Amino acid sequence: MNHKIHPAACLTVFLTAVSLILHLMARHMSGFADAYMEIMNPVMTGTEGRLAGFLPFSLGDPDPGSQAGPCRTGLSAEPEKQNRKQETEFRQRRGSRERT
Repeated sequence: MNHKIHPAACLTVFLTAVSLILHLMARHMSGFADAYMEIMNPVMTGTEGRLAGFLPFSLGDPDPGSQAGPCRTGLSAEPEKQNRKQETEFRQRRGSRERT
């Protein structure tokens, strides 16, 4: 019998393995998590914003009467302001840990 593995199955297994490795690295290596936040987060946020900019509607502001959407999950309509606040809080916590 000739068993062929579907390419999508191989891709799924590969991406799951990569995801697990990255998760473990972020969990156990504080430098990895810090570098990801400082380097990759702005890149991913900017890319997502550029792609969402092509859509003729807003992904962040659903209909005021709508019961679904980002506002119901607690996401802010001002992500840049929220990101700056979270980054400041993170740096303050990291600084207090380094001093102790």
